[in-house]
Order: sequence, then structure tokens, then C-alpha cells
Amino acid sequence: MYLLLNIIVIQFGPKIFFFELLKYEFDFYY
Repeated sequence: MYLLLNIIVIQFGPKIFFFELLKYEFDFYY
């Protein structure tokens, strides 16, 4: 269970982080 959760975080964590960063950038510039 914990290993599966780790795999999910590794797979989707960077994408979610990237989208949050992108949203922050848009809020900052516009």
C-alpha cells in the first residue's frame, strides 16, 4: 500500500507541482 502510494506520488507529483507553479506564475504576471 505504501509502495503503491509512493509510485503514485513519483508519477503524478511532478506534474501537479508543475501545474501549481504554472498557475502561480500566471497569477504573478497577470
